[in-house]
Amino acid sequence: MRKILTIALLGLASLVLTGCPLTTGQVVVNIDLGTVHVSSSDPVSIHNVNLNDNNDYVDHKANVKSISDYAVLGVVNNGSSALNFEVWMTPGTTAYTTAADVKAHAIKLWGPLTLAAGASRTIGWDDSAGLFTAAGKAAVITETLGDGQFTMYALGLGTDGTTTSEFTATHGQLVLVIDAGI
Repeated sequence: MRKILTIALLGLASLVLTGCPLTTGQVVVNIDLGTVHVSSSDPVSIHNVNLNDNNDYVDHKANVKSISDYAVLGVVNNGSSALNFEVWMTPGTTAYTTAADVKAHAIKLWGPLTLAAGASRTIGWDDSAGLFTAAGKAAVITETLGDGQFTMYALGLGTDGTTTSEFTATHGQLVLVIDAGI
């Protein structure tokens, strides 16, 4: 055992002394979305994201290699009809006000999370991870490696996919686990 430990320490020392330091790590970037509310009179919730306002991101921006995990977290409460809760995104700052416009111009990031009428659910990490779309993940990576600015849209759609259902999501967060190297 002592011999293995000595060999490992010598190997680590040789990497450092030859200018090859260990250079990777993971950083959690948490974007607070606060309370998100959608109703028939206000069918789209808009949240502009600027990762450059996040100290964890700014400290590691130059070294971002990829994103290893994603989550949209929070507690969702819905109104009197069943709903499909979805999150969409666009690069940069946009301001679409209808679900139809969002679907026509944005990329589906996450969802749907289907909830029965009157149901509430806490969305945890494992539940959330399975709801990300491949296109959404690619778009988040592009924005994270790019200017770090994008717009997120929350939609509460009836089970028919078009009508707006009322919901409130509290303590919403977009969490990115980024892989960074120096």
